Amino acid sequence: MKKFLGFLFLASCTLYPKYERPEVCEQPEWRVPLGTADAKDENWWKQFGDPVLDELIQEALVGNQDLKSAIAKVDQFAAQLTIARSQFYPQLSTELLSTRQKIATSVTALPVGIKPVFNIFGLILKASYLVDLWGEVRSGATAAYHAWMSAVEGRRSVVLSLVSSVSSSYIQLRQLDQQLLISRKTLADRKTSLYLAKVRFELGLTSQIEVEQAITEVQQAEIQVENFELMVAETEDAISFLIGKPSMAINRGSTLNEETMPPSIPPFLPMDLLDQRPDVRAAEEKLIALNANIGVARAQFFPQINFPVAIGAESV
Repeated sequence: MKKFLGFLFLASCTLYPKYERPEVCEQPEWRVPLGTADAKDENWWKQFGDPVLDELIQEALVGNQDLKSAIAKVDQFAAQLTIARSQFYPQLSTELLSTRQKIATSVTALPVGIKPVFNIFGLILKASYLVDLWGEVRSGATAAYHAWMSAVEGRRSVVLSLVSSVSSSYIQLRQLDQQLLISRKTLADRKTSLYLAKVRFELGLTSQIEVEQAITEVQQAEIQVENFELMVAETEDAISFLIGKPSMAINRGSTLNEETMPPSIPPFLPMDLLDQRPDVRAAEEKLIALNANIGVARAQFFPQINFPVAIGAESV
């Protein structure tokens, strides 16, 4: 009985060190007061009340290539987790063999009715079971699980970065629209001033200097309009890239005004923010996975108990 209990103890052990989260100096409060706010809202961008922004973010979540890569990476690590967990059970495999041979009749005389060319077919069924005495399989499964969780947090990080980039780019685009509108109005006013300056000069009420100054102001306003038009086009290209589409004009929604308020920030402590960051959580999950891989490496120092079985048949 004692030997059996000892065997069960060995079969349940792992050799990797226990993971302990590094200590972080917790701050009891923020250096700058944040005030109060509503509960956390994952769809925070909807607080802008702009349906065009909502549509752009949905298109980005569907068409962004970086996000597709992150999703595929999650599927990859999920498959690796399934493979690692399958090691808890007996492993089955089959082999199919096929060969074609020819006997040299000039060297060996064949009986009557035997052809010199013939085929050989074989089938082998194999089964094996590894007794996980040192926790190699469990350590590998634990490492695969936390590697998968790291990929999941990495996907969340990509989503967060993508939504933030689309939102900030769209808000910047609406700001540039207003600046472009003001610049065009300024250009129209400068052209009117230039016309008046020329009329005053022709009537002898002013000098040529005033006309030249008005021309300079018109040219400066034209340059400013061209700069804002270029910045608008560049921002539209950036948004197009984020949503996974070729460069195109971006639709406009609500106009920014004094009533447009940024999303509210929920009250939390600095340590809570650290726990919510997906990039930090992904790094911690990766660290736990690497810690579990220590158990896999240590288990390989010890002998393994494996029960293999093979059954085969061969026909000509």
